[in-house]
Amino acid sequence: MYVTAGFLMSVRQFLTAALIATGILPILIFVLAFRPILTKHIDDDIRLRSDVMLRVLSAQAGSSLLDGTRKDLPTLLILAESLSSGFRQADRESELLGAFRLSACEYSLLVVLNASGRIEASTSSRGTVGSYYALHAPLDPGSVSFSNPFLSELSGAVVVEAAYSNGHKTVVALLDLGEISSKLVLIAQSPWDRLGVVDGVGRYLACSDPSRAQRLEEVSPTFLVPGPVLIESEGRLYYAGSRPVAGTDWRLLYLLDAGTADAPMTAFMHSIVILVIAAIGGILALSLFARRNISAPLSALVSRIGLIADGSYSDRIGGQFFSEFSEIGRAFNEMADSIELRDRELQRSEERYRLLFYRNRVPALLLAPGSGRISNANDAAIAYYCYSKAALLELSLKELDESRPEFLDAELLSASQGQEGRFLSRHRLSSGEIRDVELYVSPIEFEGESELYCIVFDVTQRRMAEERMAKALAERTLLLREVYHRVKNNLQIIASLLNLQANGTADSIALYSLRVAQDRVYAMSVAHELVYQVEDLSSLGIDEYAERIVSNLQIAYGAPEGSIHMNFLPMKLELEKAIPFGLALNELVSNAFKYASPTAASPVRISLELGSDERGTEGALFVIEDSGPGMAAEVLSAGDKLGSLGLSLIRALAEQLGGQARWSIGDSGSGTRVELRFPVKCEASLAEESP
Repeated sequence: MYVTAGFLMSVRQFLTAALIATGILPILIFVLAFRPILTKHIDDDIRLRSDVMLRVLSAQAGSSLLDGTRKDLPTLLILAESLSSGFRQADRESELLGAFRLSACEYSLLVVLNASGRIEASTSSRGTVGSYYALHAPLDPGSVSFSNPFLSELSGAVVVEAAYSNGHKTVVALLDLGEISSKLVLIAQSPWDRLGVVDGVGRYLACSDPSRAQRLEEVSPTFLVPGPVLIESEGRLYYAGSRPVAGTDWRLLYLLDAGTADAPMTAFMHSIVILVIAAIGGILALSLFARRNISAPLSALVSRIGLIADGSYSDRIGGQFFSEFSEIGRAFNEMADSIELRDRELQRSEERYRLLFYRNRVPALLLAPGSGRISNANDAAIAYYCYSKAALLELSLKELDESRPEFLDAELLSASQGQEGRFLSRHRLSSGEIRDVELYVSPIEFEGESELYCIVFDVTQRRMAEERMAKALAERTLLLREVYHRVKNNLQIIASLLNLQANGTADSIALYSLRVAQDRVYAMSVAHELVYQVEDLSSLGIDEYAERIVSNLQIAYGAPEGSIHMNFLPMKLELEKAIPFGLALNELVSNAFKYASPTAASPVRISLELGSDERGTEGALFVIEDSGPGMAAEVLSAGDKLGSLGLSLIRALAEQLGGQARWSIGDSGSGTRVELRFPVKCEASLAEESP
């Protein structure tokens, strides 16, 4: 009855699933197929609208803030220069300024200044002729410059100052941001959209919401992206996009209301929800109909199938059902015949496997799961152990095995539980000879009884070959260590000879050269010393290597405590790259100590970490930065064409490392910063840090 109920429920579940799949699956396929297309069209439309509006905004901002001003101020200055000096010159210049202001309503004020900064003419009564005027825009003779927005006392509004000077006179225009914002209001397509121009710090110069420009509202840096990207502002979602204004640090900003942009997708999803609800209602109706018209005939059919499941093959299902169920009954009758046939085939198969056990040329044993006693053995096992079959069946695997009893018990228990039963051991033959074997043990069940099937492979020859290989490898490793040790000793002797020669040299130039050569030899000797001390002879830790070299140079140059800050990320480097890296490190740190004279207040900073270059390639990044006088500009800009032997050596060593070196001014604006990038194997480099 348990089988019958389970079978019936499975059919009902299948019918229900089929109905759900028939009703819901087409809708899901339609949504999965059409939604990405609609999403792409909406995204394309958002990008197109953003691009068009930014172009329109660029044209409007350019004509109002930049292009017109860049043409008007030079023209105005030329006309002001052409006016003859003398009687009523200030009045004529004021009339000229007034004419210009009438033609361009965005100019809230125009002023002409003389060389000393006094006002010669003005369009406002607040700009008293003869008084000094404080410029906000940085003067750049020959070009129009712009200031950041500020509240002008002359105009009484938030403005941007534009100035143009030829050295004798200066023309100043105050751009009315409110007037410019009113033009942006006209080109906004929706009351929720926002258009604006922001300065270098993110404050509105102009905005389709003029109040934001008047109070110099500052936008979030997340708005100022090429976009469009989805952002939230004041409880609403927008698609933000921006682009720079050529010749300035200003940016154009367009915020498209996300609700308006996503309206087609929202309507599409609402329609899909309604369609799914309707489909579910239809599925429920069809499911009820199927239960009433299919479940009853299936129940009668399953009761007959239960008899077949109990082993009664003689009973047959008649054809008293509908034609579809008659076909099912005929299929079950054929299945009963097939099961009866397979029972006979199973008996033949058991006999076949029994022959495979006895005729197998690999030693095989059948063991009792608990005690490990041998219950059967094939001819190959009898020949291997050189026991008679009767004598072998009197033994257990423990009596053949030379390993610890607790080890064998644990392995047999693990194999009986279905886990991997593969392990190495040693077995004693009847002659007393000990052989290395590899055992494969797996549980089997036959006629209701559990046994362990054990296959025995002799691996004595393989073990002897592995021992010979391990011995040869150990001898080779010992030889390599001795070579590295002798190379290190020879390099230290060379360094000592250079030191003796330096002590007997009075020439300062020769003494300096000998000291530099001694440091370079020391850097190479440290690499060989570290390789001699580690287990892996193919690579060494860069961090320890670098710290040893830096400490030696700090002592050699007498640098005070705290004058050097080191931060080395632990990583590995191949030996053939370790020496070029050590020499480059030696040159860079020596230069920093010689020319920067570091102290605790202005230390040399050295770091070694993983980083990416401009192309995104991962590798090691070595940085050294000092606060010294720095390098001459021509040396920094000339590349490989200028530089001392040390600089040329560093470039050559960087090429040996497969990387490159770059010199620049320090981040603080003074001193020298050197970056050395080269590839390393990142996985192997950080292996020591993994738990």
